[in-house]
Amino acid sequence: MNYLKTLSITLNTCNMNNRFEIGDEVYHVTPESDKGVIVEINFVFSTNKFLYTVATGWNTEFICAEHELTDSKKF
Repeated sequence: MNYLKTLSITLNTCNMNNRFEIGDEVYHVTPESDKGVIVEINFVFSTNKFLYTVATGWNTEFICAEHELTDSKKF
C-alpha cells in the first residue's frame, strides 16, 4: 500500500507529457479517417503509454494509442 501511495503522490506532482489534451481535434493516421475529439485520456502503467478515447460522432468512440493519432488529416 505504501508503494501505491507514493506512486499517487508522484503522479500528481509531475508533468505526464502527453501529446494531446481532452477537447483536442485529432485524426487517425489512416487517410480515410474522420475528425474526432479526445474525450478521455488513460495512462497505462504496465506499458508506460497513454490511451486516448476519441469520439467521431454520436455513440461512436475509439480507443487509440498516441502513435495512431495526428492533429492534421493525411491524404
